[in-house]
Amino acid sequence: MQQRPTLGAQSPPRPATARDFPRLAACLGRAFETDPVLRWLIPGAADRRRRAPRFYADVLNHLAPGATILTTDGHAGVALWLAPRSPRPGWSAEVRYGLRMLANLRGRALHGLRLVGEIEAAHPRTRHWYLSLLGIEPLCQGRGLGSLLMQPVLQHCDREGLPAYLESSKEENIPFYRRHGFAVVGEVRVAGGPTLWPMLRPPRR
Repeated sequence: MQQRPTLGAQSPPRPATARDFPRLAACLGRAFETDPVLRWLIPGAADRRRRAPRFYADVLNHLAPGATILTTDGHAGVALWLAPRSPRPGWSAEVRYGLRMLANLRGRALHGLRLVGEIEAAHPRTRHWYLSLLGIEPLCQGRGLGSLLMQPVLQHCDREGLPAYLESSKEENIPFYRRHGFAVVGEVRVAGGPTLWPMLRPPRR
């Protein structure tokens, strides 16, 4: 049985390692259980609770070689960032990842591919840091942990004069990101699927 973090399990952000991934995948599964994108890809609630940790474990393992992944000692949250022009997985890794997604998403895998295509098409063409995932344990939300996990990379962006970019999959989360300097720059839509709001943060002086 997966150990869940305690409510007070907030330590300074630290880089995650592969040993953290099982607990972080479980955390992301719970954090995104009601997320519109995950609900669209895995519609049944019980099915989603069972399959989501495996889905996020595949994402973490696939992106880890080129990602900055931050968590806390209590595994209460995770932020996954991709640096400007971070190395892409090789062809064989992409194929293996695609097969795992096909097995996990089953009949919804093509929906996922279409959505990924629209998301990638909306990305800025200039150099930027991309917040691919930010997930916080439901019992730990609203305690500042999401802000804490974003700060190291946002501060780096400010020092280097680089923008940061993300997609909000919930409209109600937009004010949270706005408080950190992000602004909505469009919408991403897929036929029959949810709307995502791309947000860009210029560097602060």
